[in-house]
Amino acid sequence: MIELNLKGLPCPKPIIETKKRLDSMCEGEQLKLFIDNETAYHNVTAFLKGINAFVNGNKIKDEFIIICQKVAYINAASPAETDCETPSCFCAPNVDRKLVVQLHSNVMGVGDDDLGNTLILAFLDSIRSLPIVPGTILLYNSGVKLALIDSKSLEFLKELEFLGAEIILCGTCVNYYNLKEKIGIGRISNMFEIAEKLTSATTIVKP
Repeated sequence: MIELNLKGLPCPKPIIETKKRLDSMCEGEQLKLFIDNETAYHNVTAFLKGINAFVNGNKIKDEFIIICQKVAYINAASPAETDCETPSCFCAPNVDRKLVVQLHSNVMGVGDDDLGNTLILAFLDSIRSLPIVPGTILLYNSGVKLALIDSKSLEFLKELEFLGAEIILCGTCVNYYNLKEKIGIGRISNMFEIAEKLTSATTIVKP
């Protein structure tokens, strides 16, 4: 049985790391999770039950232990595309070209900016782990700061781009903040293209 230590990880990392490990396993293999807080235990349990992968869970002293089993996801590759003789059975996510994520700020929500920064990083970390990848991620106003070379969000955006997402930055915004030489990812564009992407999208996500 494979084991995974999720102790000390902030939300939503326990779910993300659980999903990543399950994605690397073959159908029928079991995974034993170690968790050190009740909130994460309930969140991971709910996620596993949602994909019919939960087997059982117990609390032993100050530790939560969950046993789960890899099942075939709805968006998983067909048996012909998956070779379970190899160490990894990773199924590449689908890219929805009509799904647009619109990020107008480098924080999420209104209120405390430190909390907002934590939330936007958690959001980007979450969407890179979903089975559907947005076709386009639009960054405008202070949202362009998420693409800076020294930004904590850069690694998340790089992975999303690798998975197939197109990252587009508002050129007016980049110039306004004088960031052109500091951009680490994405393509600088104009408001016409941004408007075109938004009006042709089937789904727009604006956290």
